[in-house]
Amino acid sequence: MLFARRRKESAGQARKAARGGEIAGIASDLHEPLAGWLGIRPNRDPLLAAKQPGAAYNWPWGLFEEALDKDPHLSSLVLQRRAAVLGWRRRIVPADDSPLALQAAALCGELLREGGCLADAGGPDRMLSELLEAVPYGISITELLWEERELARGAARGRWLLPVSARSRHPRRFVFDNEGRLRLLTREEPVRGLSLPERRFIVFAPYGRHEDPYGLPALRCVWWLAWFKRQVLRFWVMYCERFGSPTAVLHHPPTTGLEERGQLRRIIASLQQETGIVLPEGVELSLLEGARSGSVETYLELLEFCNREMSKALLGQTLTTQTDGGRGSYALGQVHAGVRADIIRGDAQALAATLSTGLLRWIVELNLPAALSVLPRLELSAPLDNEPRLELEIDAFLAAQGIVQDPAALCARYGRELPGSGNPREEDGNDGSHGQPGYGPAA
Repeated sequence: MLFARRRKESAGQARKAARGGEIAGIASDLHEPLAGWLGIRPNRDPLLAAKQPGAAYNWPWGLFEEALDKDPHLSSLVLQRRAAVLGWRRRIVPADDSPLALQAAALCGELLREGGCLADAGGPDRMLSELLEAVPYGISITELLWEERELARGAARGRWLLPVSARSRHPRRFVFDNEGRLRLLTREEPVRGLSLPERRFIVFAPYGRHEDPYGLPALRCVWWLAWFKRQVLRFWVMYCERFGSPTAVLHHPPTTGLEERGQLRRIIASLQQETGIVLPEGVELSLLEGARSGSVETYLELLEFCNREMSKALLGQTLTTQTDGGRGSYALGQVHAGVRADIIRGDAQALAATLSTGLLRWIVELNLPAALSVLPRLELSAPLDNEPRLELEIDAFLAAQGIVQDPAALCARYGRELPGSGNPREEDGNDGSHGQPGYGPAA
């Protein structure tokens, strides 16, 4: 009995401990004193906290922006990851086939439709492109402006409160508190910041480390490579200036007057533009070339090494951006392309999850609270890897073998609508080219 009572008390204590709050919360972190004193969490990225290199980039994130502005290869890698996700097909998937779920999906589908609620703000492409700034910078923040809009399309017909503008805000203007809530830094509150209303800001930080709300910037591990490249280019230009063209030397008699010497200097200055010159008698022209102790290939090899390391860090491989010294094959290129596709898939899935649990949920909460149990989700799917004709032949072969595929996925693969699912027709204002309730437009 005594053992049973002790065991029962231990189980009760265990349940009580399990129901408790945070034990190792950020407020108790001795390495983050501001969290305990002021209740805020500044960005502790070691690069961003370092001294900025120039006045033009004298703010947090200035190091990253300078690297992107001054390195074409690095900028192209970041653009590749962003453009790849923007090229994926998009659709809003309903939770089930119930009318309420279809109505919620149709309402959220206005985000993706051409001419939808975001048409005046640059469309969904601009919003998604600005959110994907979180990949190089670690975090992106977008402010939403809501207005009531009248819709006349099938299941979404009615007057709804929808986001009509999505405006990207620089992350340097924000800070997080101990609970992970976003706060706006202003002149009145430059340290703690002002609290912000709900459903107004989308925070996208796809990758992180431990409990850092600012995310993990992809540029963090390549910044030094970009810095080394700029130094190598500087010394390479100096090398070319010194050894690229010889130095002209004129030998004249010691009795040459000052006026004649000035004429000779003008003759030397005209060597870069003239194909021939006339020299007085007794004046000799020679070209002085510097003795080279090294090879110019050293600079090129170091630049190519930095570019390869950047490609590995951001795309996981190198053969989709450059060849390794001419070594490569189609099979190896396909392997590298597969690694790149895995990284792009991670970006797309993180973006879709953030918008599904954030923006789509907010639209349903503000307009159809009864549909919170059947929330739609945003689905991003990769474009066809093979030629459409080959995909059609494969699908036709599978159908001939009696293999049944998901009709919705099959139609979405080719960017087509799913017929016969109670969706709006042309007389409802749908021209059949922008998707339908539950199935948004294919990108």
